[in-house]
Amino acid sequence: MEKRNQTYDSSKTDNKFRSIIHPIRIDEPGNIHFITTSCHNKKPFFSKQWSCEIVVEAINKARMQKEFLVLGYVLMPEHAHFLIAPQKNIGISSVMHALKLHSSKRLLKILRNKGMNIHKLWLPRFYDFNVFSIEKLHDKLNYCHMNPVRRNLVSSPEDWIFSSYRNYEFNDDSVFRVDRWWEFWK
Repeated sequence: MEKRNQTYDSSKTDNKFRSIIHPIRIDEPGNIHFITTSCHNKKPFFSKQWSCEIVVEAINKARMQKEFLVLGYVLMPEHAHFLIAPQKNIGISSVMHALKLHSSKRLLKILRNKGMNIHKLWLPRFYDFNVFSIEKLHDKLNYCHMNPVRRNLVSSPEDWIFSSYRNYEFNDDSVFRVDRWWEFWK
């Protein structure tokens, strides 16, 4: 059988195929984005309460700087989900950059002081899904809230404190203040 040298010409890539692999991000002010972002090398950087508290502080700092709403979230040991609605003309990439930058600076410094040779906290990319309906918003909130239960980290969503479940179910903003979706969706 004869071997042929075949080269792949990316300039001939079908745009439809390309958009399936890399969906087009719709990034307009006020859009709700369901974000999934992971820790570098899937390390469980958020398995301790103190590290989650640093991320929560970083979200608040980024939220003041970039003016975005957080409608829901969950911090898992090696990844996080956020429902974010940027305001004004700030894109979701800028929001995520600020959030990752603020959390990385402080957390990496602490981890290095503990003797860990770590240079990256987050993967550089994130997955973004635009939420255009109340039904999909509820689906994504439920996904966030049930994630720790599905992973057998807790038996009930209210037992996972770094999630917006307690904000919505018990009106408890003691860990982190979320912007209630019904105030946003008028």
